[in-house]
Amino acid sequence: EQRALASRSDSIDITHTAINLNIIDFAGKTISGNASINFKSLMNGINQLDLDLLKLNIDSVVMNNQHLSFSYSDSITIHIQLPVTMNVGDSSVVSVYYHGKPQIDLPSGWGGFYFNGNYAYNLGVGFSNVPHSFGRVWFPCFDNFVERCGFDFYITCSSTNMAICNGVLISSIDNGNGTKTFHWQLLQTIPSYLACVAVAPYAPVSYTYNSIDGPIPVYLGALAADTTHMKNSFINLGTAIDAFENAWGPYRWNKVGYSLVPFSAGAMEHATNISYPQPIANGSTSYQNIMAHELSHHWFGDLITCDNAGDMWINEGFATYNESIFLEYMNGYSSYLNNIRTNHAKVLQYNHADDSTWLALSNMPQSYTYGSTTYEKGADVIHTMRTYMGDTLFFHCFQNFLNDYQFQPVNAYTIRDYLNQCSSINMTSFFNDWIFNPGFPQFSIDSMKSTLAGTGYDVQFYVKQRLDHAPNYFSNVPLSITFMNDVWDTATVNILMSNGCGIFNTHLDFQPTFAIVDRFNKISDAEADDEKVIRNSGSYVFTNGKMNLSVTSLGVADSVYIHIQHNFVRPDTFKVAIPNLHLSDYRYWEVTGNFNSGFSASAVIQYNATHSTAGGWLDDGLITNVEDSLVVLYRQDAAHDWEIVTNVSQNMIGSHTDGKGYFTINQINKGEYTLGIFDFDKIDLPYPNPCYSVGIHDINLNQNNFKIYPNPTD
Repeated sequence: EQRALASRSDSIDITHTAINLNIIDFAGKTISGNASINFKSLMNGINQLDLDLLKLNIDSVVMNNQHLSFSYSDSITIHIQLPVTMNVGDSSVVSVYYHGKPQIDLPSGWGGFYFNGNYAYNLGVGFSNVPHSFGRVWFPCFDNFVERCGFDFYITCSSTNMAICNGVLISSIDNGNGTKTFHWQLLQTIPSYLACVAVAPYAPVSYTYNSIDGPIPVYLGALAADTTHMKNSFINLGTAIDAFENAWGPYRWNKVGYSLVPFSAGAMEHATNISYPQPIANGSTSYQNIMAHELSHHWFGDLITCDNAGDMWINEGFATYNESIFLEYMNGYSSYLNNIRTNHAKVLQYNHADDSTWLALSNMPQSYTYGSTTYEKGADVIHTMRTYMGDTLFFHCFQNFLNDYQFQPVNAYTIRDYLNQCSSINMTSFFNDWIFNPGFPQFSIDSMKSTLAGTGYDVQFYVKQRLDHAPNYFSNVPLSITFMNDVWDTATVNILMSNGCGIFNTHLDFQPTFAIVDRFNKISDAEADDEKVIRNSGSYVFTNGKMNLSVTSLGVADSVYIHIQHNFVRPDTFKVAIPNLHLSDYRYWEVTGNFNSGFSASAVIQYNATHSTAGGWLDDGLITNVEDSLVVLYRQDAAHDWEIVTNVSQNMIGSHTDGKGYFTINQINKGEYTLGIFDFDKIDLPYPNPCYSVGIHDINLNQNNFKIYPNPTD
C-alpha cells in the first residue's frame, strides 16, 4: 500500500502547496478553508489527479475557475477528473475547498490534529496508520515519504491567538473582525508529514544565532507564562546548533523554530517549527537531549528523509545518535561514550521485548516503524559505523552525502553505495550484517599463548564470535584487543574478524596475562561491560557488567584493575554434561583483571525471568521451574569445563516461583560465570561451538600414515 501511494509521484510532481485555513472553531474542533496544489505532469496522458485527504468534507474542487468532477466515496482519496489531458511538462493548479473535524491517530493516540484547551496543532505522523505520514488529516496532498514541495500557509485565527507554521513569517494582518491572518512561507521542499501549524495565544521569543553561514533566526513559540522556562530549558540550543554544524555541515534552513504544545508523549520534527512538549520545557535542562534530537532532524529526517517507512532508522536512528554527538561537543568524548554505553545496554536487554522480536533496521515492519529498534539500535549501529570508517572519513562522507542529497528522499542502499564510493572502504559487509539483518555478534578471547622472542614476546591468540539472534557470522569487523599484565603494562592491537573463529599473532614488549576485546566500546556487539580500579575495600557497582562486588582485601597490591563483562549470548556448552543441568540460553559473565595474591571479594549477580523493563527479560528462557533448582557455574577459561559453584548463597526474595532473586558468590575469581537450572523436562536447543565442533569419518588406524588438515582446523 505504501509503495502504491508513493508511485503517484512517478507520474505527477506536486511543486508547491498553499494552505488557507480558518482555525477559529475551538468549541466544535473544526477547520475550514482551501488548499491550492501546484503540480506538473511527469508522463503523457494524465487525466486524473488523486489526492489524499482523511475524513473531511469537500465543498468543491476548482481549476482555472472551473468546477471539476471528483469522487470521495472512501473519505480517504479524492479522485479528481482533470478537464484536459496533461502530458510531460504540463503544469496546473487545483484548489480543494473543504471543512470538517480533523482526525487523530486513534489506535496509538500519537499523531494527527489536536484541539487541546487553547491550543490547536498537528503532529505530522500517525504511529499506527499506513502510511505513517499524516499530512492528509489537515490538507490534501500526496501523503507519502518521497513527494516534497514548498509551502505557503495563510492561517486565520482569533486575534487573541497566533498561528506559527514552517518557514518565515511574511505578514500578520488584522482582519478587523476579531481575527488575524498569518502568512508563513517555506521555500525549501519538505514531504507532507513535515508541514505544520500551531495556534495558541503565543508570545514568542525571537533572536538570531551566528552559524557557519551567518545569522539564523531563532523562534521559540510559547505562552507568555512559559517563555522564561522555555528559554532556560533551551539555554544550550546554540551549542546544539554548533555541534551538528561541526559534525554534519551547515544548517540549510531559514529558521530554527520550536513551538510548545500540550502533548507529553513526544516531539515532532516539523521543519523549522518543531512541536515540542510544553511539560518538559520546565526551566531545567533535564530534557535537553530531546531538544537536540529534534533539532538534528534538520540534517537527518528533514534535509534528507527516508523514502519509505522501513528505513525510518535514517531519520530516527541518526537523531537518537545525535543526542550523543551533542553531549560529545558540549562535554567531551567521555560524555558521548557514556550515553552510547547506556543506550547499548538498554538495546541488548529490552529492544527485542519492546518490539516483540529481534528486528533488522532496514525493511522494518510497519507496526514497528517507531519502535525501540529504530531509535535505539539505530543509534547503536551508527556508533559502530563510525568505528568501521574512522572519524575523519565518517564525518567527511556524511557531510558530502548531506550536501549531495539535500532535500531528497534516500534509503539504506543509497547511503551504502555512497559510503563505498566516498570512503573507498567496502561497507557492504557492514550493511549486510548490521543494517539488513537482525541481531548482534559477540567476541571473546578463547585462549592465548606467549613465546619469548628477543626482548619481547610473540603472542598468538584465538578469537571466537558468537551470535545473538543473528542469522550469520559478521564479516570484516574491526576489533581492538587490549593486552595487560599484572604490573599494568598495556598494549592494544587492531584486527579484522570474520567467521566463527580467528587466529591472530602479534608481538608485544611484555608477556600479557589477560586480554580484553573492544575495551573502549567501539563496537556495539552483544556485551556490556564496566572496568574499575579498586584502591580501597568497599562496595562497587558494575552497572553494565550486571555484577556488584564487595571487596574485603586488596591483597599485596595497593590497587587492582577489574573488568567485568556481561555477554548477551549463550555460553559454551558442557564438555561433559551434568545430567538434567541446563546452562543459560542467553547470558554469561567474564571477570578478568590483574588480581593478585590475597585479593578477596564477594560478588552479587541477580536473576530475573520477569517480563519487565525494570531488570527483566534476562532469564525467562532459563527459569522454567522453581528457583531452588538454580545454580551458579564457573570455568576458568575455554579449556576448562563448567563446574557448579558451591561457595554461594541464594536469596529468592520471598517467593520461590516469581523468577526474581540473587546469588552471592562468596569469593570471586578470574574466569567465566553463568547460571544453570536442574530440570528433568527441559530440552536444550542445539547451539554450535564454531571453535570445537569438529568431526571426521572413521579412520582405519592400521594404515601406515594419514593426515588431518588444516591444523588447527576451524
